Amino acid sequence: QLLALSALVLAAVWLFGDPVLSVVLGSGWRTDPAFLLLAFLPAAIRSAVSPVTGIFVVRGRLRVAALWQISYFTGTAIMFFVLAGSVSLEMLLLAFCVTESLFYAWYLWLADRVAG
Repeated sequence: QLLALSALVLAAVWLFGDPVLSVVLGSGWRTDPAFLLLAFLPAAIRSAVSPVTGIFVVRGRLRVAALWQISYFTGTAIMFFVLAGSVSLEMLLLAFCVTESLFYAWYLWLADRVAG
């Protein structure tokens, strides 16, 4: 259900993000629906996965969650260190979205395994 809600919000951002931001920010600002999606996608992914990760606490598997957090931080930091300054902002956001998607898919898989 959270994934469906996130997909709905992403569709709304794609369809209505540009006109809404033009009203909010004024006509002098350039907005791009693809850029909005790249900026919003990581938040949508986290909001869909994070609620189920309480299972690590319930099952006493905090070590698994902590190891994932360390891996997530390290992987994201490496991605930014390697790409920042050498690619465009759009490509950096795309790389961040891919990294975020992969790590949170792994987090969801771990939560499912811990839940049994």
